[in-house]
Amino acid sequence: VKVGLVCTEFYDAEDTQYTGDGVTTTSRSTSVATASEQWMEAAPGTRSQTFRFTIPGDSPFSYEGKCLSYAWRATASEQRRLRRDPKHDVAIWVLP
Repeated sequence: VKVGLVCTEFYDAEDTQYTGDGVTTTSRSTSVATASEQWMEAAPGTRSQTFRFTIPGDSPFSYEGKCLSYAWRATASEQRRLRRDPKHDVAIWVLP
């Protein structure tokens, strides 16, 4: 089992498409990128563990905007071979 602290960036990007007859269309789409992440391995066979993460000083704080957002979460996932990896996320609000 891996335990992590992850910040995901959601940002709007402008898409421009050109057709053969000279028509230009512009639209917006939301892109996703990892802004920060830290991972630790959980010790096997223990029911309860404590993990401490430090948010780097140059990392973004939580923010929900119209064109840009940053979402932090604590996450735990178990990697399974040839099967879907179960995971659990908990949202965290990081203040500036």
